Amino acid sequence: MLRYRDIPTHTTEVLDLTSLTVDEFTALVPPFEVAFLDSMAAWTLHGRRRQSRRYTTEFIPIKPAAAQGSHK
Repeated sequence: MLRYRDIPTHTTEVLDLTSLTVDEFTALVPPFEVAFLDSMAAWTLHGRRRQSRRYTTEFIPIKPAAAQGSHK
């Protein structure tokens, strides 16, 4: 499987899969990312309108229960 981070070293694979050079493909990534994030702000992957939870690409670390203290 070709991963985005491997694209610069697999130029012929990118050309075979997309008919684009690595530079052309790389130039297309930012506009597609913006369009994807705009869409995900309003719609879920299931095609439903988002109600309250926002789409995020950030990882939110969760502390283990022991680190949060006891709740008695």
